[in-house]
Parts: sequence; structure tokens; C-alpha cells
Amino acid sequence: MAILDTAALLAWPVERLSKGIVAKSQLNELEKVSIEKAMLIESIDLIWVSPDETNLVKARNAASNSGDLTKLSMVDIDLIALCFQLNEVLYTDDYRIQNTLTKAGKSWKSVIQKGIDDVWVWMKVCTGCGKSKVSDSNNKESICDHCGSPFKLKKKKKK
Repeated sequence: MAILDTAALLAWPVERLSKGIVAKSQLNELEKVSIEKAMLIESIDLIWVSPDETNLVKARNAASNSGDLTKLSMVDIDLIALCFQLNEVLYTDDYRIQNTLTKAGKSWKSVIQKGIDDVWVWMKVCTGCGKSKVSDSNNKESICDHCGSPFKLKKKKKK
């Protein structure tokens, strides 16, 4: 068994989805993309699960530690929580989910894209003066103390 992100639900043939684990919250996400696809997905043999509160907290903490929390949806957090709860592989093409899971020591596999190669480190870069610093997800500072311009979040470049 494996946990399936919405990308898998949309990209894979129905036969490959059978017996997959999905978050109940994904149904609303699917309905926004395609009501027909959502009805098809509902009709196949999937295991619909809602994560428990303990694992939702673990998922939010993992996303906060990786610096990805503010850019993940509630469905993304549900899927990460299911990884903690069920200790199964998550199939996803979402780089932020992959980054969070990699840093938390959890398993993921790509759906159709390559996936990330390394853990990402996020930097806050000033849009005015270019000053940069490592982003701490607990630090909500969004204005540069040097020039007063807003920060933009960017992935740190490899050396």
C-alpha cells in the first residue's frame, strides 16, 4: 500500500490507484479540478483516511522545521500526517512535500516528475537591497531591517 497525492490520482490509470491510501480532504481538491474525475476516483477501491491530531501536529512541525509550512495546503499537511501515522511511502510531485518528508526522514516517490535531489534550505532575500538570511519559519519577519523593503523567499543555491 502507498499514500497517493492528488497528482497520482489525476495522472495514473485507475488500475494503478486501486488499494491506494488517500486523505479524505483530497476529495474537495479533486472536485475543484474536475468533478468527473472526482466521481471516478470515488468509485474505485481506495482507502480514505483522515489523519489524527497527533500526526497532524507532527506534520506541521516537520513542515515548520523544513521551512515549507507557509506554502503547504491543508491537504498537503494531511498527506504528510498520514506518512507519520501509517509509515507508508507517499507518491507526490510536490517539491515542498518532498522536502518536508526528506528532512523528516520519511519516504516519498515521484508520480511523473523527477523529484528533488537534496534537502532545500530557504533564504529570505530583500527585494530592495538584496540582503539575505536563512529563513526561520518561526520568525515571521517580512520586512528588511536594513532598508525596509519586503523579503522574498528563495531556495538557497548550491555551492
